[in-house]
Amino acid sequence: MSLYYKFMRVLQNWIPVRPANGMACFVAGYFGRFCRLGLVALTLLTSALEGRAAAPTPTTATRELTPFWRNRPVLGFALKAGNGVSPVPEYLLATATPTAPDFAYGARPYGTEVLWADNLFVVRPLGGWNPARVVGEQLEYGNGSTSADLCFKNQDGTLGYRWNLLAPRLSPYSAIGYTGEALTYILDNTPWDLPTTPTLDAGGLYGQSSPPADMSQWSTFIQGFAQQLVSLNIAKESDAVRFRQGTECNFADRFNGTQAQYNAQYAASATAVKSVFPNAQFGPFNITPGSNQVTHTALATYCKANNLPFDFAAISFYELANTEPNKFIDTDTYWTNATNGWSTIETTLGHSVSREIHEFGFLYNENGMSTAEPGSWGAAWSFNILMKLYATGLQRSAHWDSTEIIAGNAKNPTISALKGDGWVYTVLDSMVGGQWTYLTPPAASPAGTKYTSVCVTKGNRVYVVVSAVNVVTAGGA
Repeated sequence: MSLYYKFMRVLQNWIPVRPANGMACFVAGYFGRFCRLGLVALTLLTSALEGRAAAPTPTTATRELTPFWRNRPVLGFALKAGNGVSPVPEYLLATATPTAPDFAYGARPYGTEVLWADNLFVVRPLGGWNPARVVGEQLEYGNGSTSADLCFKNQDGTLGYRWNLLAPRLSPYSAIGYTGEALTYILDNTPWDLPTTPTLDAGGLYGQSSPPADMSQWSTFIQGFAQQLVSLNIAKESDAVRFRQGTECNFADRFNGTQAQYNAQYAASATAVKSVFPNAQFGPFNITPGSNQVTHTALATYCKANNLPFDFAAISFYELANTEPNKFIDTDTYWTNATNGWSTIETTLGHSVSREIHEFGFLYNENGMSTAEPGSWGAAWSFNILMKLYATGLQRSAHWDSTEIIAGNAKNPTISALKGDGWVYTVLDSMVGGQWTYLTPPAASPAGTKYTSVCVTKGNRVYVVVSAVNVVTAGGA
């Protein structure tokens, strides 16, 4: 019996009754004909989940592990303040004292950075924010002001611009190496002056949600936005700069319009972007379950008929544990739904797309607490689903904060701690560039615990990472 299967049998023997979740990482280093094997970390805990679904078949072909998890959104009203930018916690570095971590963080050479992010999704850079939500940059304009918008209408109906606002929103990132193809620009919100009847989302969190009345004017605005990126030396015209039309536009709170209006805005934006960046990558909003007023499938049909780009298909991917009775979701259910959704888009278009998650994380933990800190349960769940999705074609996944500030603030955290997903990303960072293989796991344990594991060979080391996640009906033992 292989070492891997022996270990899995040990896990099964440890948890014959109680459902358990955990991760283990073994590191093997070859020395001549001998192999040294050490257990680096193992955590076990209990949880209750529901939902079983037939999962796709993952590829077990060996390939290079790419850092697909090193992406993060940064948000409009906080862009000028450098949303997400912070120093790297000293305890994560190889130079940490008195003891260096087993998996050291590979810091970028700038002193500060967006942790675990080589690529950023710049959300709501155009303005259109809630003028009554006086936070961040909106503090400069005051309650009720729409002066944060990059575009407005003059009294004669012509367009005016506030391009002077753009550089301060992007410079906190361009100054530390986030330029060119490392940035995905989200073309939202539509500024307040452009719709026939502007609307504010019900919760007041996001801002103006109606589409522009004049798509020709919108296209002119977006072309100007793209040209500004060149003028600011943030991107070159030859770059494959990335743009996304909106955020979760299948909900009226985010896009208060019809499928036809979304298609028209998408076409206008794509045409404008391509006029400046011929190699640009362009795609639609990250879709999330719950509403279908605008769909990727209908857009894909429109794009195919009109020869429009549809380069990536993005989703929002949250574990909403306990927000409703029995709301725990099996990783296989997520895996199946996401993979089938991407396959449908590709079939409709007649070509492949980059399969992406633009928001990944937790809103509640397994105890129903409102928190983005999933703990070790979330670490196991995250590794389980991310590895399964990577085995079926996932190319990007974007997380939120992966450390928790205990003392200090975002700019100067005097004490911070890794969240559950941060631990996963730190382990995976050490394996980037290695040869990655998805290992076919044994059957679930009698208690229902499911396993996901991968093997990565890099240099003279072999990493075997195992995740155990239990899936039972919410409220189970």
